[in-house]
Amino acid sequence: MELTPGMKPYGAVSSAQVVVVKAPAEPVDLECAGEPMVGDPPAVPSSASGDEGDLLIGKRYADAERGDRAALHPGRGRTADL
Repeated sequence: MELTPGMKPYGAVSSAQVVVVKAPAEPVDLECAGEPMVGDPPAVPSSASGDEGDLLIGKRYADAERGDRAALHPGRGRTADL
């Protein structure tokens, strides 16, 4: 997925959503709850299962490869590559 500042990917299987604060130069794979994040909200997000942790609202996730992201909506499922 090519990320741009202001982009708001959604978790495909949870209610999680993030906003891209600083985008990396190259496309990356963002995952939440083991599934790729998507550009449009899912019609009915299902619940992620397991004890993977939560995406916390307001928390910033950052690394050199994927840039900076901040959580807009909390959701079940560890952000494996977030």
